[in-house]
Amino acid sequence: MKKLQLLYLDILSIPGLFMSKEKNAKYHLKYVCPKCPAWRRQIRYKDKKECWWFDKWNKKDYNIPGSFGLKKWLSQYIFLR
Repeated sequence: MKKLQLLYLDILSIPGLFMSKEKNAKYHLKYVCPKCPAWRRQIRYKDKKECWWFDKWNKKDYNIPGSFGLKKWLSQYIFLR
């Protein structure tokens, strides 16, 4: 079930691949973040009680390396049981 949720969110985020970093962040905050399940938000915490991406993008910090998302994506699909 969790893998299906991840797949759905990844498909939902595809349009962002063709946008600038800022537009992708705004799109994500509006359409993808609200659908993110609590269990997924918890693995995205970084020393806080909120998602690292959500925190950065809300602070208008769009300079996030592309490899960061790839590493998270791989770790979720490979290590998710």
